Amino acid sequence: DFTPSAQLPDDYRCFLADPGIATDSYITGYEVLPGDPREVHHVIVYSLPTAAAQSQAEALDAMDTAPGYPCFGGARVSSAQPLALWAPGGGPTVFPRNTGLSLAGGRKVVIQVHYNTANGVFPDRTRVRFPTAAQVVAPAFLVPYRPDRVELPPRMTEAVASDTLELGNLNGLPQAFVLGVAPHMHTLGRTLRVEGIRDGARTCIVDVPRWDFHWQQLSFYAQPYVVRRGDSVAIRCTYDTTSRTSVTRWGEGTDDEMCLSYFYITPVRPPSN
Repeated sequence: DFTPSAQLPDDYRCFLADPGIATDSYITGYEVLPGDPREVHHVIVYSLPTAAAQSQAEALDAMDTAPGYPCFGGARVSSAQPLALWAPGGGPTVFPRNTGLSLAGGRKVVIQVHYNTANGVFPDRTRVRFPTAAQVVAPAFLVPYRPDRVELPPRMTEAVASDTLELGNLNGLPQAFVLGVAPHMHTLGRTLRVEGIRDGARTCIVDVPRWDFHWQQLSFYAQPYVVRRGDSVAIRCTYDTTSRTSVTRWGEGTDDEMCLSYFYITPVRPPSN
């Protein structure tokens, strides 16, 4: 069990865990079981794809006598890759058939837990369950898209954060397939919309007309959205800042804000059966 610090409004803690999987595998879904929902703000599980990455995480863990190590904002391991995303409202998640996220055999994982202590501090033991497969047809990865800047004036019923992002060369691929999305804001959020832009035409990718911080999940499409090299993505989030007396900026704390959507992407279209 771990009890977060009562001196920190937002205590980020990373725990090393050994899933006991000896051979290279693929995660095909997940279920995050927060130990105490009164304080668990979000959970991100990261893979450690190389021996050097695991050594770096183990060194961080060894520097702290308490369980885990402090990791405000991320795993603090440069090559760590997200395997699972949980926020309030999230339930068991099953990835689209024939897809999965890579997990190197014999490697540990990092479980990052963000504790918000506004309701007090309590002992917590958050758990994660993973189904796995030896092989998948379409290996996937999780990619975040966000504005470069979030700076929200106070006393506004509709403060806005927005940006248009170039997709770049898609790791050298001519196209990729977006199979699912995980939008994320904090408590001031009201709407979130993401559009794909190609040759001036816009296509809706994500539309959250009534944001609810307590209802967040990774959702999947019936048919993938195809992105091509040279496309752009426009993201726009709105917020109600009437309760604030100062500017609210991007940040990792619960009282800060975010405008973010993860994409679950594969380089090839997975077969439907």
